[in-house]
Amino acid sequence: CQAEDIWLYEVTGTAASVCGVTVAETPVNQRLFPTTSAGIAGQLSRDEIRGVTGQTTDAQGYVWWRLDDGTWVRGDVVIEQGDCSGVAIVAP
Repeated sequence: CQAEDIWLYEVTGTAASVCGVTVAETPVNQRLFPTTSAGIAGQLSRDEIRGVTGQTTDAQGYVWWRLDDGTWVRGDVVIEQGDCSGVAIVAP
């Protein structure tokens, strides 16, 4: 048995059991704090998956996800990936 034309692919992103977020269309602003009045720290690009390390809910009832770099994105403008049910609630 001899193998030919073997292709290997590196799959990036988050594992199914780990919470992550992505956006489907336009880039989403990453904020320094979980509010739209906070400074913009970057943008989450289309199809980029970022790990989530915490969550909080603002005064208007929006869930904000804290990303692995410490920035925040609002939950209604991102798509959850993996299991986000156990993400810790954190203080901003």
